[in-house]
Amino acid sequence: MSSIATFRLLETDKLPALLSNAEAKIQKTWLSKKTVDTYSRWLAANSREVIDFQASGHVFATLLSFLEEKGIDLMKSEHDEIADDISQKRGDTNLILTHKHRQQYLDKLTPEQLTTEELRAFNIDFAEEDDPALVEGEILGIKAIRDSLTMLVDDNHVILLSIG
Repeated sequence: MSSIATFRLLETDKLPALLSNAEAKIQKTWLSKKTVDTYSRWLAANSREVIDFQASGHVFATLLSFLEEKGIDLMKSEHDEIADDISQKRGDTNLILTHKHRQQYLDKLTPEQLTTEELRAFNIDFAEEDDPALVEGEILGIKAIRDSLTMLVDDNHVILLSIG
């Protein structure tokens, strides 16, 4: 089964509301109960998708570890607790990319500094994978991360990267 990765831009001050909408709620009535899940609707109304990522979201499983090894740690931010809680409630992986990530890593996310040869070697060593399609997807992932970070011109917005 394929995994999908989405990149959504939202205002930083909306993160608490994002978290409160992440969990499906059970509405009980006298004779029945139903599950109400407002998360997708809330996201559509309060954020916008900024990257149309066409590769499988599975590429981020190795890509994020590769980037971390290169000193680019996108898995940590000042909003870790919110991202972790959303991940737990939604059953997927969520990262919150910030302006600080942009400042620290934008110049490092280039084809000159992150080559296909390095990705391939890492994939073989880390995941015992020598699949050219994986490397192609990871290159698209790097470009998507870079493009999304360029949109963060200040601390007023974040990118929600959801993989699931």
